[in-house]
Amino acid sequence: MSYQERRHLEKTANLSAELAPVSRAIHASLQKVRPPSDQSHLTLEITDQSFELKDGDIIGRGGTVAAHLFSSHKMVSRKHLIISRDQTGWYVTVLPSVPNVTLMDEGSMRRGLKYAISGQHTLNLAGQCTITLNLIDLSGS
Repeated sequence: MSYQERRHLEKTANLSAELAPVSRAIHASLQKVRPPSDQSHLTLEITDQSFELKDGDIIGRGGTVAAHLFSSHKMVSRKHLIISRDQTGWYVTVLPSVPNVTLMDEGSMRRGLKYAISGQHTLNLAGQCTITLNLIDLSGS
């Protein structure tokens, strides 16, 4: 094994050791996530209107929900966001084909990455349109 290969292995081992506590903390926090109640509802709020969302809904100019409200926003993609739900909760994902910036609570969202939804979140699509996603849990838990 060459000197460079040994150094690379040492650096990799050191990095793994440094990241282990962070990885454990992330894993522990994920264990605390409550599964969504069967009585939880996710709504999209735009221009003083509210629409109930379901797993698989697409938000955008050609989406499955409120598409007519996005038609004047040409920088918003036809298929901009997808909503998903599984046993751990509700999620929003910016589709990989979206060329413009999408912000969630003023932070930039990475394309293709699922973002957990809890409570209320404000999203800005392509700097042109602001929407709110609101998770409502009717079970009282």
